[in-house]
Amino acid sequence: MYPAKKNRIKTPAGLRSHLAALSAILTFLALLSAVWLDRLNFQQQKVYYLPWRSPSQSLTASLTPAPFSLSEFLRQHLSQLGLSPEAITEEKT
Repeated sequence: MYPAKKNRIKTPAGLRSHLAALSAILTFLALLSAVWLDRLNFQQQKVYYLPWRSPSQSLTASLTPAPFSLSEFLRQHLSQLGLSPEAITEEKT
């Protein structure tokens, strides 16, 4: 007995190029919809995965207080505990 012959269907070259174009278009649409849905979640302040920049970030950057100073914090708390300000020395390296 001989194995049955496999009937291979030959696809025309035009069909392959159409399938490649269709898969590229569908991939692009899938990525576009994922980005769009992530942007909508960002606007609704839900879970989002891409680093979107909010328009209010530039405004809040100018309104933020000065950065935290550890030396100033320690100085205030040591003076509250009764240590005189003259007894506190600070070395910067």
